[in-house]
Amino acid sequence: MAVDPARADIVDARLEAVVNQCMDYLANEGLQAPNLFRTVPPHAVMEAVMQDVLEGESINFVAVNDPSLCTAVLTAGIRRMNKPLFPVHLIDALAEAQQLSARDPPATKHVRMKEVLTNAALQGSVSSTFLNLVGLLNLLAQNAGANGTSFGQLAATFAGEWMPNHGQGQPRNSPEYRQDLQKCTRVMTDMILNIYHMFPAGDEGEQ
Repeated sequence: MAVDPARADIVDARLEAVVNQCMDYLANEGLQAPNLFRTVPPHAVMEAVMQDVLEGESINFVAVNDPSLCTAVLTAGIRRMNKPLFPVHLIDALAEAQQLSARDPPATKHVRMKEVLTNAALQGSVSSTFLNLVGLLNLLAQNAGANGTSFGQLAATFAGEWMPNHGQGQPRNSPEYRQDLQKCTRVMTDMILNIYHMFPAGDEGEQ
């Protein structure tokens, strides 16, 4: 059955709002919570929260103060959007930019990927929420000593979001799937590492 476009827009707006709420909590109160993205809440609890979100309720993550619930809702919110939060259409261009930059001086290795993202942002095909998410992942990795994350772990957690339909429907053991996932992981790792070189904090004009 076809999805009503107006309803899909409402759902996506509510999901994007809760993604932003989760990011705000993780950048502050949850920044140094141990085992981020390694523990999960009971499925029924997470689904109850997601149902509240879809009904338009706002979740006070500071009051709830459950980092595992927050990370679960964050990833669920991203994966349930009708319009992907990740700019899936850019993965090949970003992978090519990454490959071409291999011989660039260290100080400018980020420039080619930045150009791809900046051009897409000017066309309205990259959201500030996505760029803020990548910035959050960088911040979390910088606090790895407290929260147990790493650049590699966070990249692997979100790499599948670069694939069409979040990588669903493809045989996980196929060479094509593994190759695509490796490409997405490489791009995601570079983006997390270099996001603040590409878009320095406070440089909102380029986002």
